[in-house]
Amino acid sequence: MSHQIGRQGITLLEIILAMVILTIAIVPMLDVFGISGRTVAKSQNLSMAVGLAHKIAQHLITLPYDAIVDKAETALADGPEDGMFNPLENPGTSAADAVKITAAQLPELHGFLKKYHVRYSLDVVGDDPKDVKILITWIEQGRNMLYSLRVYVSRR
Repeated sequence: MSHQIGRQGITLLEIILAMVILTIAIVPMLDVFGISGRTVAKSQNLSMAVGLAHKIAQHLITLPYDAIVDKAETALADGPEDGMFNPLENPGTSAADAVKITAAQLPELHGFLKKYHVRYSLDVVGDDPKDVKILITWIEQGRNMLYSLRVYVSRR
């Protein structure tokens, strides 16, 4: 009678082959996680720019008509108080309720605006109605980004 010896384990070659196959499968999946993280950040930044542009548009409507003029690019975090939008303010029912985008009053939003060097500018053309282009710019992964919103403001 012949006895065959059964295989009791796996060889080093099989372990190496399994690791190579696993690596080939995992590396592309890790890339997907990185890409999705960058996409989420881009989406968040664009949403913030859209929200800021609309907030500035709302402020434009409350300004006296003659006060709506061109505005050079200005930082929204720690920029000079310009009497228009900087720092942006969420007005309450009274002046004491107003919340400005400052490190003291809105630290997370202020930090976001500072981190991405968020700036705004206005390009005003025409008279009655004024064609106002609101430009929001920021730096994302070393690239300059831009969101533009047009608003038409007429005399009341």
